[in-house]
Amino acid sequence: MFLRFLSVAALAGLGFVPAPAQAQEVLDQAKSCIFERFEAEQQPTECIETAHVACLTVDEGTPLVAVVCFREQADMWNGGIRDLMVGLNASAPQDIALIAGIETKYDILSALMQCDRINELALAVSEESSEAIQRQKSQCDAMAAGLAYARLVWRVRDLQ
Repeated sequence: MFLRFLSVAALAGLGFVPAPAQAQEVLDQAKSCIFERFEAEQQPTECIETAHVACLTVDEGTPLVAVVCFREQADMWNGGIRDLMVGLNASAPQDIALIAGIETKYDILSALMQCDRINELALAVSEESSEAIQRQKSQCDAMAAGLAYARLVWRVRDLQ
């Protein structure tokens, strides 16, 4: 736990981990991007990748730094999902909020299952180091959370 704190503190000092106010700004920027991409009938993947740029540019020689960065990004997306669901539960009809919650739950679970599958395959047959594979898994998990956030944003766009 202490080592994780030190890693997160070091990343925050380098600007990798968004502070709460910065996290909200990233979520707001992503939300705007998501609306633009969906209106243009394009996938929102680029919106999520843009938010992950700090993690994506971490030196490949330090994969565990990237792991912590991607985990923090996943936490940010999950916090955004939580906040959207709290707002939705407070303002939308109960059946709409319930459906959105179920859809989001299974969006996340199915994406994380694919991340686990890719991870197991990499561990079984890849020549990559275990740290590099862990980096890939953390990146996949963060992308899964980000894309679930994007789908939820789009689903509830008219209810906010």
